[in-house]
Amino acid sequence: MKDLKGFLLRAAYLALACAMFYFVNGDVRIGGFGVMYQYLLAIVIILLAFTVFLVQPDLYRMVVTLRYSWALSVNYLWILLYSMLVWGFSLSPFNVITRGGFAVIYALIGVLTAAATVYLFGREGVRLMVGALLLVNGIYIVEAIANHGAGPFIQEFVELILSGTDKTGPIMKSFENLNFAYLVGFFMLYQVLEELFDRRLRKKGLWHTSMFRREWWLFPLAGGCLLLGLKRSVLLAVFISFMVGILLMQIPDREARASVRGLCVLLTLFGFAYVIACYYGIMDWLELIGVNTRTRAHFFGQLRAYYEMSVGYFGRGAGFISRMMQEGSLVAASNGYLPNDIHNEFLRQYIELGFFGYLIWMILYLNYKIEFFFHGLNTENDRFHGILVMCFIVANYMTFMTENSLYGFKLIMVSSLLMMAYHFEDYCGLEAESRYG
Repeated sequence: MKDLKGFLLRAAYLALACAMFYFVNGDVRIGGFGVMYQYLLAIVIILLAFTVFLVQPDLYRMVVTLRYSWALSVNYLWILLYSMLVWGFSLSPFNVITRGGFAVIYALIGVLTAAATVYLFGREGVRLMVGALLLVNGIYIVEAIANHGAGPFIQEFVELILSGTDKTGPIMKSFENLNFAYLVGFFMLYQVLEELFDRRLRKKGLWHTSMFRREWWLFPLAGGCLLLGLKRSVLLAVFISFMVGILLMQIPDREARASVRGLCVLLTLFGFAYVIACYYGIMDWLELIGVNTRTRAHFFGQLRAYYEMSVGYFGRGAGFISRMMQEGSLVAASNGYLPNDIHNEFLRQYIELGFFGYLIWMILYLNYKIEFFFHGLNTENDRFHGILVMCFIVANYMTFMTENSLYGFKLIMVSSLLMMAYHFEDYCGLEAESRYG
């Protein structure tokens, strides 16, 4: 009976997760607002975990899950709290407030969905969620071949790979728009780093199980999915994050955390330097030397009228950029192209949060989150967990320069799950020991 309950729970979760990944555009109207199916299905997963907790509670597991959720949510909560002040003092339009508020809420749903998954299944939740993602990607492949034919599908795929993503046909573009490449790229990064960390632990007799050996079959499938929706920014982010992890592995205990702290300071300075560079026309300079910024020079130049580089700049509140650009009232089209968002999360956060709001957001996103996942730095597990989270922070951080990824629901959900899942059961056991002790 217990095995049957476990099977039914996994089957229900997989069905919900597959539907969540499949329905990327549809929505329903609730209270006058359009709510996408993916968010509703994620909420059902959260409710499923809550129901299991009510029926068969595991207090220590729930405590660890909630702590992790807080650490991964606090930077979004800061955006909401600060924006509420800005909205009130500046009398922001209602559509800006709703846009910004829902963006944060959807991000929090992503974190809580990851928390629900890890509460229900622990480390196995990675396999279940990624398995659902790959299954849905397979469904999209079958649909693409059925609609366009195998020949055009293969031709576009080969052209995409051989051209280094310079030639992206309409079929391949549809896969790129799914943004699955980021999700599977981050999963592959997790698998490799986890195996390297655990190999170190096995040499010291502290760990005996290789999760990679159990899940080796997911790796090539994820690699195929990565190539199908290939983005150079994904490859760059994963490669640099991997190198950061390898370098930090070589540094012992306290020195590793000190190195991470120093790296966080450098990343914070870079975040400000990048905004300053955008304000003073780095995109225009890149265009002059022959680099195609894909109209960013034009749009960033127009945005300069809406913010200033000053400690006295307090921002315009979350939702300002995306809502105003979507309406076409913030910038004018360039060569007939009008973006519906900024593709630069550093600039977005500075414009919306102001100087000090942006600084605090940086500290919460970088320093607070990584310090939390170093735990007490009492064991090798603690050190490796902190390094793992640092790698994902770096990977996400790199996407902020060119993508609208800070509020990306699926990216938040998957990366949060990967950060929570590392030796999750071990930390639940430590929580139980500390309570009994």
